Amino acid sequence: MTLTAAQARGAATLAIGVVDDADRTWVNGIGVGGNSNAGRARVYPLPAGLLKAGRNVITVNDDDVYAYGGMTGPEAAMMLTLADGSAVPIGDGWRYAIAKPVAGNAPRSPWDDINGAGTLYNGMIAPIGATALAGIAWYQGESDTGLPGYETRLTAMTRAWRQQFGAPAIPLAIAQLANYGTPPIAPGDSGWAEVREAQRLMATHDGHAGVAVTIDLGDPLDIHPGEKHAVGQRLARVLRPLAYGARAPAGPGIASASRAPGGGVTLRFTGVTGALHAQAARGPIGFELCGAEVGSCRYADGVAQGDRVTLAADGKPVVRVRYAWADSPVVNLADDAQLPVGPFEIVLP
Repeated sequence: MTLTAAQARGAATLAIGVVDDADRTWVNGIGVGGNSNAGRARVYPLPAGLLKAGRNVITVNDDDVYAYGGMTGPEAAMMLTLADGSAVPIGDGWRYAIAKPVAGNAPRSPWDDINGAGTLYNGMIAPIGATALAGIAWYQGESDTGLPGYETRLTAMTRAWRQQFGAPAIPLAIAQLANYGTPPIAPGDSGWAEVREAQRLMATHDGHAGVAVTIDLGDPLDIHPGEKHAVGQRLARVLRPLAYGARAPAGPGIASASRAPGGGVTLRFTGVTGALHAQAARGPIGFELCGAEVGSCRYADGVAQGDRVTLAADGKPVVRVRYAWADSPVVNLADDAQLPVGPFEIVLP
């Protein structure tokens, strides 16, 4: 961007359009702003003296957390508005380079309006004070993909909330991450599956928490699934027994795994209404037998009967079993209440 001496004189306003997801922006090597709201257009004030006659360089670092990323415009909104009110279009002529992928995401600045450290708690939870609550519904986790320790963080947050509200046993219903992304054609690693397992384990260890399985309610093409009403119904199913002592099962969940005669594996489930059934197939799909080595998981054939599923041996070592272990798994196992079996990983004794 080239400016005359008259144009560079005085303060200005820089508009670079929407950035997906989080940006840090510099002008002539000086930081001018940043935000992590993927839907917000970036508009940053530039103090007098920052611009100069001749060539000026705008640098934008974009941390793409999900989906496509990048500076998405629109081009007409990208401009530099000068002190005299005139505008210099900056919608074209950009150069870019894609950085080497790194684990996790860049830390958010503490003052960020959405994802800043403490922003949500101080803005939305702390002002509630010690209000009496019957239960809490929690839907989150995508941003923790690839960050170890989710179970610990969720446990600590829940403990802090219970302390604030003066009730150490407030029920917590966790909406487990829904399916999103390309369905798998072979077993593999999954950051979303790891978060789902951490959610399941937290609820299991907590004693006053449960998981609402949503693995069949998501949209592989949309990170925000549209079936919110169904999600709410399943959260209610989880909270009723925890908060009001209702006897209605919240849905099938893994209880135990044991070695079956002939080298197979028998899995037992709790919370089953009626019996488990494989939908639109001879048997359940989505189960994996895994050895001790990395990359040793393989799909397994199974038979559902009552509250149990038996997986057939395949002649290879088995030390653990996984189910629905993918960002967007293809599964078909549910009970008579049409509630799906939730994702899990379990080690064999």
